[in-house]
Amino acid sequence: MSGMNGTHHVPPETRTFLAKQARRHKREHCCGHRTALDAVAKLHRFDNWKQVADGVSRWERTRRLFESGCVVAFEMKELEGSNLSEAGFVEESGLSFHCNDSLFEHIRNSIDERDAAGRPFRETEPDEVTRDIHENDLFSLCFFHLESADDSAPNTPESVHELLRHVAFWRPVHIWLDGVHHPVGPDANGAVDYHQSSVVVDGYYDGEGEDIWHDGFGLDSSV
Repeated sequence: MSGMNGTHHVPPETRTFLAKQARRHKREHCCGHRTALDAVAKLHRFDNWKQVADGVSRWERTRRLFESGCVVAFEMKELEGSNLSEAGFVEESGLSFHCNDSLFEHIRNSIDERDAAGRPFRETEPDEVTRDIHENDLFSLCFFHLESADDSAPNTPESVHELLRHVAFWRPVHIWLDGVHHPVGPDANGAVDYHQSSVVVDGYYDGEGEDIWHDGFGLDSSV
């Protein structure tokens, strides 16, 4: 599996599957262990077995970041003018693999706006159609993890919002804290509701011709 930047991220179960194939290849072709591993790796479009092993290491690293930290996802088109590194956030495309399941469930539970009864996609579309929608949406997202000491890491979506408001013009569309998904949506007053599970939204322009948003995103922290 390749990340959005072409770097391989390999689940451990894929390595186990390939290793079994390599043992079979070794018996059938009477070759050395390393030769068999490299041969099977190339059959699956890797350069060699080392690339598989390195991919597993990347997978495990991003899994730890996802399960024991703060991860946010932004729409790529909404990152212009943002400098998330000032708040300690680092881009990591491999996080998409670990966020994948919760994002798919989010789409399934989202309201199908074409449905007059306001039902979620899980009731209006088969999963294969919803999966296509999900995969298209996934490619529009950019993932970041927060590098911080354990004692200073945010532990609520609101605290993540507070970290980001002075470095991002738009709010993130998804937040994960220790692997728990928190979609970002509006409440009835147009404020951020971190427990809303069916809608993701853009920021709210103040209507006065200034680049300031009601929720604080886009404000210059030096002012």
